[in-house]
This record gives sequence, structure tokens and C-alpha cells, in this order.
Amino acid sequence: MHEYHKIKSEIVGILQPHGFDEVVADQELDYCGSVHCIYAKDEKRFMIEWDGEEGFGAIESWSNESWSMLKTIVPESTEAEFSKNLGALCEELKTYL
Repeated sequence: MHEYHKIKSEIVGILQPHGFDEVVADQELDYCGSVHCIYAKDEKRFMIEWDGEEGFGAIESWSNESWSMLKTIVPESTEAEFSKNLGALCEELKTYL
């Protein structure tokens, strides 16, 4: 499974129980494999993304009319390191809900 889909699966498992719905489905952005989607609830929005050129996944939150990236990123790496970083990203996301 592509890293983006692993990240999205975990993040959606957090967002959907809190009432977030997908408002922009997976959109491929470039030839490098970059892709993103957006989940929203009322005024809150989160973009789940994979940067194919740089090889990392991240979440951006919508605030003050602009996107800002959460601090934790999930770089391409070994399965153990990937899982560790994904867990940290999930924990950070929870602080924004």
C-alpha cells in the first residue's frame, strides 16, 4: 500500500468519528506522486498530503484563511520508523480537534 494511503487510513480513523467528512477526494498533484485530500467539519479543515518529490506525508490545518503544516511529518523510511512517525502525527492531530 502506498504510504499516502497508510497515512490517510489512520488519519481518517481519527477525523470521521469527530464528524469530519471528505470534501475533496484524492487529487494527484504532479508527476512525482504527490497527492492530497481535504476533510472538513464546520469551519475546521485538514488536508492530508503526500509529497512525492520530497518523500513525506503531512497534515495541514486551515486557519486564518491559509494552510499551515502541523509540526510532525512522516518521511519515507523503514516500516518501524514510518509507524513511529505516523503515531506521533496522529497524536499531534488530536490536539487540534
